[in-house]
Amino acid sequence: RSGINAEWPLRPGNSLDISVISEMKFLIGVCLLISQVAGGPPAEWSCKSLSQTRGSLPSCVLSAKASNDVWYITTQKDASQSGSYMCSVPITGAGVVDTADFYLQGSFDSPTDMSFAGISFNTDSSSSGNFIYFRLKSPAPSNNFVLGNMQRGITQTQKNFDATAVQSGRINFEIQFEDNNLEVYLNGVRHSLASNYQPYYTEAGAFNIISANFRGANYKVSGLKVCTPVICIAPDGSSIKGGDSYTDSDGKKCTCKASGQMECVCDIPSSPCPGGTTRWTDPETCESKCVRGPQYCRSSGDPHYKSFDGKYYDFHGKCTYQAASCGEFEVYFKNYDLIGRAPRYTGRIELKFNGEVFSIENNYVAKVNGQQVQVPYVKTYTNGDRVEIINNGQLEIRLYNKGRNPSVRLRANNAGRYINAEMWLHGSCADLTEGLCGNFNGNPNDDLIQNNPNVHGETYKEYDESCPAPPKPYHPCDDIDNGHAQAEEICSVIKGSPFNQCDVDVGSADGGPLKDCMTDVCYCFIDKSCACDTLDGYATACLNKNPLLGDVKNWRNKITFCPLECPAGLAYQAEAPVPQPTCLNKNPKQEGTERGCFCPAGKLLQDGVCVDADQCKCIHEGVFYKTGDKVIKEGECKVCSCLAGGEMNCEDMECPALNCDDNEIVAHKPDKCCGYCEANWVKAVNPDNKLNQGQNVALTCEIFAEGVFKRHITWYRNGKKITQGLSKNKKILQVKDAGKQDAGEYICQVEKDGKVGEAKFNVEVVLRDVDIIRAKSTDVDFIIGEKIELEVTKLDELKEIYWECNGKRVNKAMERFTVINKAGFNRLIIDPSRKTDAGSCTCIAVNKDGDEEREEIKLSAKEANVELTPIDTDVECKENKKGCRIGCEVDANGATFEKEDLKICKVVGGRKTECKTPNFKNGAYSITFGSNTPASAKGTYVCTAKINGLNFESGKINVSVV
Repeated sequence: RSGINAEWPLRPGNSLDISVISEMKFLIGVCLLISQVAGGPPAEWSCKSLSQTRGSLPSCVLSAKASNDVWYITTQKDASQSGSYMCSVPITGAGVVDTADFYLQGSFDSPTDMSFAGISFNTDSSSSGNFIYFRLKSPAPSNNFVLGNMQRGITQTQKNFDATAVQSGRINFEIQFEDNNLEVYLNGVRHSLASNYQPYYTEAGAFNIISANFRGANYKVSGLKVCTPVICIAPDGSSIKGGDSYTDSDGKKCTCKASGQMECVCDIPSSPCPGGTTRWTDPETCESKCVRGPQYCRSSGDPHYKSFDGKYYDFHGKCTYQAASCGEFEVYFKNYDLIGRAPRYTGRIELKFNGEVFSIENNYVAKVNGQQVQVPYVKTYTNGDRVEIINNGQLEIRLYNKGRNPSVRLRANNAGRYINAEMWLHGSCADLTEGLCGNFNGNPNDDLIQNNPNVHGETYKEYDESCPAPPKPYHPCDDIDNGHAQAEEICSVIKGSPFNQCDVDVGSADGGPLKDCMTDVCYCFIDKSCACDTLDGYATACLNKNPLLGDVKNWRNKITFCPLECPAGLAYQAEAPVPQPTCLNKNPKQEGTERGCFCPAGKLLQDGVCVDADQCKCIHEGVFYKTGDKVIKEGECKVCSCLAGGEMNCEDMECPALNCDDNEIVAHKPDKCCGYCEANWVKAVNPDNKLNQGQNVALTCEIFAEGVFKRHITWYRNGKKITQGLSKNKKILQVKDAGKQDAGEYICQVEKDGKVGEAKFNVEVVLRDVDIIRAKSTDVDFIIGEKIELEVTKLDELKEIYWECNGKRVNKAMERFTVINKAGFNRLIIDPSRKTDAGSCTCIAVNKDGDEEREEIKLSAKEANVELTPIDTDVECKENKKGCRIGCEVDANGATFEKEDLKICKVVGGRKTECKTPNFKNGAYSITFGSNTPASAKGTYVCTAKINGLNFESGKINVSVV
């Protein structure tokens, strides 16, 4: 246990953590035997040293000093205290708090000229307490201690008892009071009588070293520590006692630690993984899976790309492009235009993590957030995450997080004006990563969007950069007489020794490493040295599969036209141990070997120069410090002093007490040790985003609060809740293939302890200036029940066209929807229409180049409003005469109907009878009573209509017969 004397064994039932046993198998039996009888502090209690006096000392104490965890005490007989048997030294320590429950440990060494000594402590209130002392045997042949008497109150009222000698010149004691239960252990053995006895008064909340006031004495007490329980606050506001635990909604076991914080860890499955894979568990989500080993991607030469899955292609864009991503981090390659045309070259690798940009460039330059830093650079975060920029023969960036060792490794092989960029990505990122390096799913055939390098590269262009579209790849050997043959002859060395040992396909003149090599050689007008980038990348791919091929590591010795030029003072080595010793870590544990430029043995690289160890400067996060300087290591919670030779003397950082306002929370930044009060505790890492149509962006919500889980995070776009595109921890929202519908305001809203914080993002999407389709009308009003016809004209050759209505894609299973696709147009028919069809329908078309256009047509619904107006409201007919006609004019206001939908009825007693279908004549719908109008035709009539399920009726028509 950290901070507890190694001599102190464990209480029965507590766990025992043995990390190194070596061959000392008997140690297990010894430890287990001791654990059955000895004490120890309860798990996750907070322990502090008792190294200070408290208040003024009584006159019986001549001196009391603590040095290196040992108290040296000298007392004298105080005649004025003749009524008291005790001379006591009140003690405390930095950070010691007064609690009812406690655990106390220490050791009494053999005193001289003393009858007894011990410890007093308060367990209850100001009027009661405990006192145990250790009495010197009389006579004292060996100054051994025995357990002496206990006494209640100020004067002794109990006789001495239990005079069993402790056979040692030192007595180790452990005293614990918890939940009104007292336990006393002496030299690892529980003393039942002392444990059940609670006498003696001592000051509330206090500890005292006490001795008899019979005569003076000199004695010492070692290793005094007190441990007290802590209380943690769970996310739901409940109190959790130190050492207690519960299981949260993510399946993590959350334990209250001695720091006062809850620590939640995953329950890792014990099932084995198939060969070639290892188990990895996400410490945030507890997702556990078997993952492959790290996969390799590179950009080299003009540049040529090899994806994680082995896809080879060329791409000549000159912007910054996302090469890979994995949740909370992204990797970018920056390409440059060196000669005003293809080829272009990679000049920088960037790692974006925790809102910062770490980069390595050509000419061995390392930067953080655009500012150059010294190497080695190490940034440590309070949760244990770490970013390193080191020189292992070439500059490398390594990210360690989520238990991955490492999550990603990036290497910039310097080639003068440019670099060959290499990446090894952890297997947990398989199927998740996106970018120039593909999707890491084992299938090289789906690595490129539309299988088109330019479309793929432009999709992953940094959203805030503007640069020309890349040219279509061409083969420079076409411009040189006999160029293909000359280049192939030079590059054919990739097929011979030592490369013929490799289990990696060399490809052909049409694709793969051989073609990459030929292309570079022709760009250099048949210069052999331009083959070296491809050969070095091929050697790395080979060694990834078989690291033991020493001849391949030494390939430059065989291929004599490829010497590696190193900076002054450094020399090329084919198998140098890595990581290399540095002024920051002079004795690193070797992980393997690497090719590159290194200092001579015994020298350390500092500021580009090889130096002796005693010339080292202190360095922290890429900044040098002078001897005597104060160095603040926030991520490690240390305050250090710089010593000679680059060494540091560090102490724990102490954090101030906080008293936050009602609108604030205790916030924590991942690279800061201490919490702080903050009202704006949710931040948008990239608040303003201007995208070209088709680009991607990851909106990142940074939350400076502990105890926030994914259930506390909600995202909105333009006021509507969204759940798609979120990372597993819900802190990142991916906007992919941006279009018109993705523009607007996004909000990341977080709730904690009844307080709400939010971060806002603005996304602007610049649409391509292309005409693919055009809507015949963008606003359509329809009458419920009527047929709706929507149509777009085709303006380009299309690869795909489809409709979405109110967010749902139209398909053949939708009975009322019909799509007619002809050479010049596309038409959507909805028949019959319903009120729920109101809203919008969008036609989405993609042309052969991958450009997309959306034409939105807004639909407004209205109910049929049919007006029936009588031709005459009072009609006089002649009995037995013809020509008597009644009817109505019909205004359907756009609704369609047949005459069968109309009727003219006689109204008798409030009921419609004798209904007849009218005929259309002279602009009205009417009926006659025949050639002989009967007297019975007299009465009241109305015109009726039933259209689209609605009933309509005219005013009354009064008929008289004379």
